[in-house]
Amino acid sequence: MTARLMEEFGQPPVERAGPNRLRAAAFTPYRRPTGRYDIEPDATAASYFLALPLVAGGRLALPGLRRPGDGLQGDTRFLAVLEQAGLILAPLAGGPGLEVAAGNAPRRGVTQDFREFSDTFLTLAAIAPLLAGPTRITGIAHTRRQETDRVAGMARELRKLGQEVTEEDDALTIEPRPLTADVTIETYGDHRFAMSFAILGCHDRHGDGRPWLAIRNPECCAKTFPGFFEVLEHLRRESAGTAA
Repeated sequence: MTARLMEEFGQPPVERAGPNRLRAAAFTPYRRPTGRYDIEPDATAASYFLALPLVAGGRLALPGLRRPGDGLQGDTRFLAVLEQAGLILAPLAGGPGLEVAAGNAPRRGVTQDFREFSDTFLTLAAIAPLLAGPTRITGIAHTRRQETDRVAGMARELRKLGQEVTEEDDALTIEPRPLTADVTIETYGDHRFAMSFAILGCHDRHGDGRPWLAIRNPECCAKTFPGFFEVLEHLRRESAGTAA
């Protein structure tokens, strides 16, 4: 992403000089590609909200968000994964961005290699109990060495929720089962656990809007998205017609 952004600002292509070496040209001034340069929205932060219509229904507008291949961020590829699960994408009317919605077709389990955009795998895993059929996630062995062992942690929390999970070194397979209510999710100090399971918690498990899922230490979101729960609450109030 950095190399592509450098090229957009007038730098020669960055060369790969070896498996762990890059070579950038010297003495080439940066220049603005146009009079105005629009910074892309954070595709990883957006990934949680992209999954929301599959969990709670309805539709959601994300101004400025780009389709896979149209921007610099690899995590936009998560859009294609959610489309496989049943999400409907459309251009945002009136400006750049996307609108996502839940379709009428059943939500489907997905098989996907997440090696190149692994920050988003937890969201798919967290909503897998709501998908018809198994979900298989591969390419995630390296995430065992991130903020926590994300593979083992995700398997542990999904099992607490009553799911059948097969854990491998590089993969998780999730067979959806009825969700167990009144569970507290452990976040392991990892912001992505908190945000992923918060989206699952938007599912109306009881059918009457009652809360059914708790998340320990939600403040860990401060690492990348300190206002996450405030944004989620605003969406809830706005969708219910009670926003201030």
